[in-house]
Amino acid sequence: MGLGAAPLPDCACARLGALIYCVYLSLLGFASARWHIYALLLVNACGVAAILSVPITYLQDLIADRPGLGSSLISLNTFIGVGISAGLFAFGTAITDYSGTAFVGAVAGLASIGALLYLESSKRQARQPA
Repeated sequence: MGLGAAPLPDCACARLGALIYCVYLSLLGFASARWHIYALLLVNACGVAAILSVPITYLQDLIADRPGLGSSLISLNTFIGVGISAGLFAFGTAITDYSGTAFVGAVAGLASIGALLYLESSKRQARQPA
C-alpha cells in the first residue's frame, strides 16, 4: 500500500486491505487454471501488505496511554487469527471443496470488516463529549 495509503487512517487502510483480500479469495474460488492463480498474486500481495503492516500501528494508537501494550498484543492477535483461520478452513473443507472454502474465507473477511466498522463507530460515539 505504501505511499498510496499515507492519507488513509489506519483503520480505513486495514478495511481496504481486508476488502482487497476478500476480492482475492472470491476470485481464487473461480480459478480453474494455474495461470489464474499466478495472475491473482498481485491482488493477494496488495491485500496482505495492508493486513500485515497496519495492525501494529492501529493497536499502538488504540492503546496510546499504555506504551508497549499494542506491540505485545500483536502476537496474541496473530495466535487468535491463526486459530480462527484453521477453524474456518476445517469448516469450509467439511461442507465444500477448496474453491468453496475460499468463498467461506471471503465471507468471513467481509463479516470481519463489518464488525470493525461497527466497533469503530461505537468507539467514536464513546469519545464524543456529552
